[in-house]
Amino acid sequence: MTQQMPPYGEPTQPYSPATPPYSAPTPPYGQPMPPYGQMPPGYQPPNLPPPGRPSWMVPVIVVVVALVVGVLGLVVGHYVWSPTGPAITDTEPSSTGPAITDVGPSPTESFPQPSDTATTDDQTPSQPTDTAPACPSGITLPDGVDAMVCGGMPADAISGLRITASDGTDVPGFGSPSGALGCDDDGEYDGEGTSVMVECLGHNTTWKMPADLVAACESANKGNPNAFCQSKVIGLDKGKPQVINRGDVTAWENANLLKGKIPVLEAGQVANLAQVACLSSGDSLTCWDITTHHGFKMSLSQLAAW
Repeated sequence: MTQQMPPYGEPTQPYSPATPPYSAPTPPYGQPMPPYGQMPPGYQPPNLPPPGRPSWMVPVIVVVVALVVGVLGLVVGHYVWSPTGPAITDTEPSSTGPAITDVGPSPTESFPQPSDTATTDDQTPSQPTDTAPACPSGITLPDGVDAMVCGGMPADAISGLRITASDGTDVPGFGSPSGALGCDDDGEYDGEGTSVMVECLGHNTTWKMPADLVAACESANKGNPNAFCQSKVIGLDKGKPQVINRGDVTAWENANLLKGKIPVLEAGQVANLAQVACLSSGDSLTCWDITTHHGFKMSLSQLAAW
């Protein structure tokens, strides 16, 4: 049986228009459309499925994580194996003892290198190059005393220096450049009747006579009512420093106070007083016996005797 086609333009069966996914009521004819961004009354949003995760996102995350892990591995490896990194602990056990920890310096640390002239236990240390004479055993020079006192009379020592006092007394002697210190040999005798070789003093000295010299003076002058062992005149007697126990003035002091004639021993010069040599440093005088090498060094503020 042949089915007949419906006339052109007519449906073959009752027509039912498809329902759109969403619809909104159309405003009546002649009414304005709602403002932009606003939906007309009665609008229902479509019930759409939630958006899915893009398929390319997971591979990208994996690649980023791998790159971060790789960079961190490079940084840590460079720090650990770098020459400037932390010291490596060697924990390998020794066959002869416990494990030894190597905490030695890194290759970048430097240490002083040994000198070619270093002295070892098998070598003899170099000797001083100066030619200063050595003092006899038992003599220790105080600090600041010139080593020439351990020798004989210096070759350039000046002889013939003499003080002329106001009363015409003429004795060997001299004064310092400042005029505050002076020495002479005026033939003064000690408590035992021996002539003192030299005596020195200064104006307004602030030092105290060494206690051992005062005790020696008092011991040598027992029973002498005229002994003056608190004197600040120091000299050389029998080759050793002594307190000169005189209560009157020395020839240098007399000439200094009464405008006598006093030769000046300039700094660096040495006076020759026979058995005694005296060195001037400008503000101090050093006198010593050229045979025993005992002596003293005197300034206005200090006195040292040996």
